Amino acid sequence: MYLITDFLKQGRDNKTAIKQLQTLLIFLGDKLSVDGDFGPMTTSAVKRFQRENSLSVDGMIGEQSWIKLYSLAKEYAQTLNSQNDKIKNISIESEDSTLILWLSAILYMIDNKTEVTSKFDEKLESAVWEFQARNGYDESGYVDLEIWDKIFENVREELDTIYSMLLTSEYIDEKAVENGLTSASVKAVIKVESSGRGFYLDKKPTILFEGHKFWGELISKGFDPREFVEGNEDIIYRTWTKKYYSRNSQKEYNRLAKAIAIDEESALKSASWGMFQIMGFNYKSAGFETVYDFVEYIKISEKNQLEAFFTFLKKGGCFKYLRDREWAKFARCYNGSAFKKNGYDSKLQKAYFKSKDIGGDDKIMDEIATLYASELEEAFSSYKN
Repeated sequence: MYLITDFLKQGRDNKTAIKQLQTLLIFLGDKLSVDGDFGPMTTSAVKRFQRENSLSVDGMIGEQSWIKLYSLAKEYAQTLNSQNDKIKNISIESEDSTLILWLSAILYMIDNKTEVTSKFDEKLESAVWEFQARNGYDESGYVDLEIWDKIFENVREELDTIYSMLLTSEYIDEKAVENGLTSASVKAVIKVESSGRGFYLDKKPTILFEGHKFWGELISKGFDPREFVEGNEDIIYRTWTKKYYSRNSQKEYNRLAKAIAIDEESALKSASWGMFQIMGFNYKSAGFETVYDFVEYIKISEKNQLEAFFTFLKKGGCFKYLRDREWAKFARCYNGSAFKKNGYDSKLQKAYFKSKDIGGDDKIMDEIATLYASELEEAFSSYKN
């Protein structure tokens, strides 16, 4: 499974997210086509899900609806085993369309590629073969009770991983109060810094690699960065530029990998990490002995990223500004002098007042945050602490 909490509504073009939504709804008992099209049928299914789970019934999916989906799917997966009344042996000759649809949906949740269908055709048989091969079984294409139990084990692992990485609204509320901040203030920073998530779809922490910081870090280690520029123009440069930024996980991690090949410590220090985009060179202010410890901690979960953020606020001197909601001062402290150019302070303030914690509309902010993300990349880059 991918780690997805994207804002979705009818007509939205985001096939990967919509297919995962449709698959989760099938897993929980609905009947849909998994086609990546958020049309009337998907809207109706979403409304049914929202109605049954005491959510706002508007047919739109925001962060909290996603988290509820993952939570319910995780709980359901924990109950599954081959002794369930609905489970029976199936293969390419089988005609139980409901069970076949459910099987193919589960396999899609595991491998992100199985075609979800109500017919046990050759494509589904091939997906079963692949599953069996990955798990050390003979490639028979026959789903007996032993294979069902292995499938359930795999989907539990996927859902456990996703859910453990996600930060819930309730957890933010609890930890904000513990740290002397309002929940709405913390959520405003999350919305504006990272569009609300600390991981990419592939479960890697969000990063932004800064080649001008890498230049300086190499110098501090006794290297002459000019010796490495040829062929590495996208990761080593003297002055800041957003020319090489990408919101694509693979591209950004490729840049990081190139830098690691030159000097790992300098490379890790030269990227901003996670939901709060803390620069690696600030690892001590985030509470760590080494940048390696910082990165490993950030990789585990958004809860960890939140804890590092609280420590960083207090050690870095930005805490009092967020506590007092002095947005301009906080923006300057946290993101540097370019904050005004990007309207960073006004975006924080708007996100704060849109928070449902003070009577606003989080779903509006889910959509607004997507629009902010690219503009804020420039603000991230000028952070000088």
